[in-house]
Amino acid sequence: MAAATGGGAGAVITARLVQGAAAGLVDAQVIGTLQDIFRGQDRGGALGLYAVTAGVATALRSPLGGALVAGLGLQLG
Repeated sequence: MAAATGGGAGAVITARLVQGAAAGLVDAQVIGTLQDIFRGQDRGGALGLYAVTAGVATALRSPLGGALVAGLGLQLG
């Protein structure tokens, strides 16, 4: 929320840095949890599904975000 409502460039950049660091910590925890829970081929399948999900989310975030902003009629600046 801080990144979206930041009062200036410095606030937005700082909020995005914090978001990125937190995402890195969560990502490591998810992979560790998957490795603890699954064994053998199930582990490969679980990690593969996680990787595919992350890839699809990365590919769709910009077009969906743009469509959302355009659909709501938001103007930047």
